[in-house]
Amino acid sequence: MDPIELIKTAPELQKIVTTIVAGVPIAEIAKAVVLPSADALGKRIASRVERLFEKTGKIMLDSQSSVQPVSDKLLTDIVRGASVEDDERLHTMWAALLANAASPENADKVRPGFIAILKQMSPDEAALLNWIHDRLSSTEHVSLPLDELYAVLGHGTEPTESVERRLTVCLGGLEAAAFLSDMSILPNEPCSFTFKSDTPNVFSHRTPFLFTHRAVAFVQACRPPKPED
Repeated sequence: MDPIELIKTAPELQKIVTTIVAGVPIAEIAKAVVLPSADALGKRIASRVERLFEKTGKIMLDSQSSVQPVSDKLLTDIVRGASVEDDERLHTMWAALLANAASPENADKVRPGFIAILKQMSPDEAALLNWIHDRLSSTEHVSLPLDELYAVLGHGTEPTESVERRLTVCLGGLEAAAFLSDMSILPNEPCSFTFKSDTPNVFSHRTPFLFTHRAVAFVQACRPPKPED
């Protein structure tokens, strides 16, 4: 998995990956952060590491961002996290995190604590976080349609006890990460929101949530850098 062997037919991508890893062969990085193995699990881990760098390189090309080496601390922790991530959407978030770390214009977005959060995040928590982020403005209170959220979480649009329990658990995880908060605790956060539903006596009748600056920063760090104008 040396960068030279990684993408022989894409020299621009190869150059980006080589810069990110400061010339260290990817096989050495993988060996340093995960136990080498020839069994099925080891092959899956190796494949995820390789795909991480392929995705990251393509993200950098698409964003037309300049590239810098990533510190050993961030690089090894990101590779370790991505190597065991079997959810494709979360794996892509790892690639975006690495791409931002490799971008001089965006590197300050990647805080070491975000790595630990992403490691612990479940796919439905990530879907919920991104869904809320994309529907908020920074200047007003927003009512979010609960039936649409149920569909985002992989269910129908009708509330059920199991779906609402799952939503409660997801929101608890985001609160534990300091992505959501009570209005009285952090009054200067960017936006508050509640859930709305046409069905009475469901989850929508809760105190408004605050979507914190930390949540916005995390989402942006886990999304590809935007092309410069």
